[in-house]
Amino acid sequence: RAKHRPRRCAIAMSQPRYVCELCNYSCDSVESERNHLKTVRHFVEFLKYHLWQHEDFLTRDKRNVTVSCQEIPDCIPAIAFQLLPNQLLKLTLLVSVDADSPSRVFLQACIFLHPSQMFVLEDEAGVCDGRAQVPIEPGTSYTIILSCLAQQQGTVRIPLAFKFQEDTESERLFTIIRFIDATVWEDGGDSLEPVEPYTFVLPLPQLPNADRIIPAKRPKSSNVIQDLERKKPLSQYCVDDQLVEFQKHELREWEGMDEDMRDLLIYIKKHLDDPLSECTYWGRFSTLLYFEEIQMQIDIRKYDMLGAPLNPCPTQTDLYVLEVPGLVEGRPSVLKGDSIFVRLSSAKCEPSSHEQEVLEYEGFVCEARRGSLLISFCGRFKKLYIKGMKFDVRFTFNRLALRLMHRALGLLENASLWSFVLPKCAPSSEPSLNIRRLQLFNKKIESNPEQYTAVKNILLGLHRPYPYLLFGPPGTGKTMTLVEALKQVCTLIPSSHILVVASSNSACDVLAERLIEHMSSMEIFRMYSASVHPSNISKKLKKVSNYNYDEKKFFYPCSEALMRYKVIVATSACAGRLVTADFALNHFTHIFVDEAGQSLEPECLIPVMGLMSPWNPKKFGPGGHFILAGDPQQLGPVIRSRLAKQFNLDVSLLERLMDTGPYQRMQNGYYNPQMLTKLLKNFRSHGDIIQVPNKLFYEGELQVCGDELITHSMDNWQKLPRRGCPLIFHSVLGRDLRESTCPSYFNPEEIKVVVDYVVSLL
Repeated sequence: RAKHRPRRCAIAMSQPRYVCELCNYSCDSVESERNHLKTVRHFVEFLKYHLWQHEDFLTRDKRNVTVSCQEIPDCIPAIAFQLLPNQLLKLTLLVSVDADSPSRVFLQACIFLHPSQMFVLEDEAGVCDGRAQVPIEPGTSYTIILSCLAQQQGTVRIPLAFKFQEDTESERLFTIIRFIDATVWEDGGDSLEPVEPYTFVLPLPQLPNADRIIPAKRPKSSNVIQDLERKKPLSQYCVDDQLVEFQKHELREWEGMDEDMRDLLIYIKKHLDDPLSECTYWGRFSTLLYFEEIQMQIDIRKYDMLGAPLNPCPTQTDLYVLEVPGLVEGRPSVLKGDSIFVRLSSAKCEPSSHEQEVLEYEGFVCEARRGSLLISFCGRFKKLYIKGMKFDVRFTFNRLALRLMHRALGLLENASLWSFVLPKCAPSSEPSLNIRRLQLFNKKIESNPEQYTAVKNILLGLHRPYPYLLFGPPGTGKTMTLVEALKQVCTLIPSSHILVVASSNSACDVLAERLIEHMSSMEIFRMYSASVHPSNISKKLKKVSNYNYDEKKFFYPCSEALMRYKVIVATSACAGRLVTADFALNHFTHIFVDEAGQSLEPECLIPVMGLMSPWNPKKFGPGGHFILAGDPQQLGPVIRSRLAKQFNLDVSLLERLMDTGPYQRMQNGYYNPQMLTKLLKNFRSHGDIIQVPNKLFYEGELQVCGDELITHSMDNWQKLPRRGCPLIFHSVLGRDLRESTCPSYFNPEEIKVVVDYVVSLL
């Protein structure tokens, strides 16, 4: 130990004696340290560090000194004002010492804690320039002129510090701060201000479980004609109480846990931790779906309502109106057919007792309006109801999509359809047909090798029994490629039947609208869910949709009628109706899933499991084509549960498959075109716009191929910081505001800047 002591001392002596972490400054002498502490640099950094914690104290007038603004009397803690862009505004700041002060005071410095080109300070003695300090006698004031000139709109808030020293023996130093709040508006911007001040709403205590729930009979939909059979059962797939406990304790053991629960926890963790395989697939994804549902149940309970009035509907006497603040913003998200539970408000948040049973009445949403719901209840509730009664309300969410995903997982395991989700090696399938040269509907694809290759390989079907992946980065013509492939399948494979699925109605509509350009209304059927509002149904698809505009009803034809269509387009959840109808296995020769990168993996399985079986390589002809299209580099599935994210439920089937053997790049650096095609030609954007995402997410492979008359049309726009580069990074110093009880933020200054840009571009 003694041998190493001198070395440590030597190291210690070589280090600086004094280090100021605020200023990132170091020195070796006491004199240098003292000098540093007196500098303006240290003064500014010291105040910046302590301001957030001591704002109230620092902004007070103190020690017989006041800082005021001649034009704005109310200036503590901030001198707030508005001005127009390019308007020069001058304000007079007065630093005053009370007449009864025992001594004069020196103003040593007046400085902004953050640099800004908007503001200029001027004074007669040069205090603001750091050239002098000025004494202020009792009963007098010192004048400082603040000039403000802003070219851009927005809100700026900068602290202005006044440093003082008393002319006494103690030479006491003190500081007063004023915030300079400048709002720069073209027209004052009053229309964007909050309509009502924001009011924080305390979270409601969760309603205790009811002793008994009085069920309601689901009302028969008056706007639905249901001829589609319901043969295949769809179970409830209710969440087990054990999983609720595991989610609550984040898959960790807890005190008092019994052996059975411990064994079950070990079993579940093994399925979640082990690599994905035929043995772990069902257990893994079903558990993660349950975790996600548990979190959804927790989240929806945040919108419980206490003491809410239910009023009879004036036009439909058997329905009741519930006003729901935030319904328009989806807080909560309620759709037609959802269940809602109400109880008498007198029982709110009180534990049940033997003397008074807590009853909850189930109701069904018959119509979701703007800010209100029309709800039907059972006859027992109607007998109980008296006008003016108030109720506690508990919201739920529609579990249909979750149930369909659970069923798909069960069908996958029972039928051993593993080739769709766990591909192992390159397939050796026979082609669906012989192709020499395609006669393309869209001639632009002829000059795009990747698009042509994708269409050709989808037709050949050499990917079977595995899925075919179409990787379409933004602006590369993914939709165009899909539509061309669909048209070619319909034309070249007369016996084909196609199911086109996407996670959103908008994506389904885009594909259907493109297809009807070359298909008759007898060949294509756009199947909407009955929960879709008729106003959201594409007018272009009026003749091919399942909504009858004359009768104002949705209709679901029987299986026999649906099987006559060449192409059926629907969302994943709506396609589950075909599985429930027990469509003939392999009636669909091709199943396309668009937006696969945004869908949960079990969601992608809904339209496949029960409708298609793996292709037998020994067979010839069409069938067994499962095509996934999307971009795994864009936003993936939205997941609420932290546990579900931890175990990668937010990884789509498309993204996961791209990391498996048959879909990875080959030794030559290219993908196997029989299994996957990555579109490379970007037709949408200027090269400078896609440069960064191209490098970060697409391995620099995207090629700029857009029409320069469009992509370069704004290269010389007068508001560009640099001509030829159509990119603007505009920092807006604005305010994050809220209004009424809405928790969402909005920034009026940013809104105004965006609107100005849009107007100037029109």
